[in-house]
Amino acid sequence: MTLLTTYLLHTLTTITWTRFSQLSDMNNSNVSLSQFAHAIHTFPTLLRWLPYLRDLAPKYLDSTLTRAYTALTRSSSLYSTYGKDMAHDVYRIQLYGLLLLLGTSPAALKPNMFWEQTVKFTVAFIKCVANRMTTC
Repeated sequence: MTLLTTYLLHTLTTITWTRFSQLSDMNNSNVSLSQFAHAIHTFPTLLRWLPYLRDLAPKYLDSTLTRAYTALTRSSSLYSTYGKDMAHDVYRIQLYGLLLLLGTSPAALKPNMFWEQTVKFTVAFIKCVANRMTTC
């Protein structure tokens, strides 16, 4: 299970950084970002395997899930400006990261960290959608 978890983590990290590094190429990136946001919520990814990974050492699982969360949120914040049409996809990717955090043990997070991040991502999304400009 450790090998599978490591594979899923590195795959997620690699694809995440690849998708967000291509945001500067506005011609094709929206389709790819949209497909990625859809895929992580639909296909068997780390989150889908989580119930089967409960036999792993809690510290290892916590580390894996927080690393995946960090990869998703850091890469999505690389670009402070992106098209409004991408806001929904960026938000879905950030929400997936938060779902990963829910799988950690209570000791892995500071008490208010989860809710602070949830509010931060949601407020940014709402501001972007409500904004009349073309970028967020």
